[in-house]
Amino acid sequence: MYIESLPWHPNYDEAEVPPYQLPDLMLCVDGQRISSVTEWERKRRPELLQLFKDHLYGDVPPLPDQVKAELICEKHGDLDGLAIRKEIRLHFSMANGKSHFADLLIYTPADVNEKVPFFVGLAFKGNQVAVIDPDIRLSGLAFWDCDDPLVPAEEARGVMAERYPLKEIIGRGYAIVICSCNDFFPDRLNGWNKSIYQLFFEPEELMDKRPENYSCIGAWAWGLSRILDYVQTLPEFDREKAAVY
Repeated sequence: MYIESLPWHPNYDEAEVPPYQLPDLMLCVDGQRISSVTEWERKRRPELLQLFKDHLYGDVPPLPDQVKAELICEKHGDLDGLAIRKEIRLHFSMANGKSHFADLLIYTPADVNEKVPFFVGLAFKGNQVAVIDPDIRLSGLAFWDCDDPLVPAEEARGVMAERYPLKEIIGRGYAIVICSCNDFFPDRLNGWNKSIYQLFFEPEELMDKRPENYSCIGAWAWGLSRILDYVQTLPEFDREKAAVY
């Protein structure tokens, strides 16, 4: 199995988490202790958000100059008749000719005639890991072109299907949009020149080190925002009832 081939194993047991001590949320950098809602909102909260920005998320990448959606395929009656499946390619382009794309895998209920609530999320590796279906286009390929991928992209079909109970989601009247995180930033140390940052930087700027103030997680968040921008234009989706997982 895919998980068994990993060089590390995820921990789901709280008892196995090593000892740690959380910082005092009510103690400011300058030693002031927060004693009111106003002090929290004006001082401590901005400090904490800045820490996340400086050490984890970085700045929000710019918007592309243009986004275009291309319908790759559409299948009615998928998932034993429950769903309509679409694969959409989002093309991001800049006025200087630079471009990038990401592939969406979308399932919507087949028998619902009103706007539906929906989930949007990023899959590790590629869309193909979410469902055992040979017709799903392989995606997240910027990850698979690394020197030693754990398993070939084709063999990864459905290896994370237990995380995507698609029939239950669709059967309860929800839609789901899946996209590989690797379409926005390959999940590896040297993924910068295959990421969305190639829209905004020259290749030589992405070779040896990350651009200052930017991050992989920031690219993934950027990707989720661009997916939501697109999905909320679709008439079958209830834009007031979206959840990002």
